[in-house]
Amino acid sequence: MSLLKKVSPSLLLVVALAACGGSSPPADRAAQQVVWKNGASGSWFGDTPSIEPTLWGSRYATVAAADPISGDTAALQVGSFMLEIAGGGGIRLVTLAPHDAGAYAGGHLQFNIRPDVIGISAIEVGVAYLPNAPNPVDAYTTVSAASLPVGSFSPLSVPISAFGVGPMLARIIVPFQVRVSTSAPLSGEVQVFTISDVRWTAD
Repeated sequence: MSLLKKVSPSLLLVVALAACGGSSPPADRAAQQVVWKNGASGSWFGDTPSIEPTLWGSRYATVAAADPISGDTAALQVGSFMLEIAGGGGIRLVTLAPHDAGAYAGGHLQFNIRPDVIGISAIEVGVAYLPNAPNPVDAYTTVSAASLPVGSFSPLSVPISAFGVGPMLARIIVPFQVRVSTSAPLSGEVQVFTISDVRWTAD
């Protein structure tokens, strides 16, 4: 069973993990890593993440989109331009160097998502860490998208522990990546989903 869940707009946070060995949350409870906000990359411990596609055939663009949950007026839309593919689309926000996110071990990765097509069957949300090797290692968790309304933003909150990276939390180079699966092939150029207000919180 996935640890990722949909939450209502009135309750954005899922239950915080109260006791977590290792690093303590930042003293400033408002301290967050806002990695994407209102149509622009934010910050990952002072670095500005860049956007990359994660599935071949994916494309992305910043678009005008009113998100009533966050108040944002611009968001990141992900689509597919391949003919008759079964997949969907995906992007990642990546920095040039890894950063120690151990202070967020008991926290959450939160964002808002708007399905833009009917037939999204699953959403994979992930991070990536850089071990003592040249290539990052992905860590995903999956949620069913069946209950997410098409055309409307819904908040999602993922416990950082769901990624199962353990001590590699000290080497996070991709603080956010998301990809979707569709129940049927997509024909032509299709806008698949839109995301906004991506952040790591300490609780």
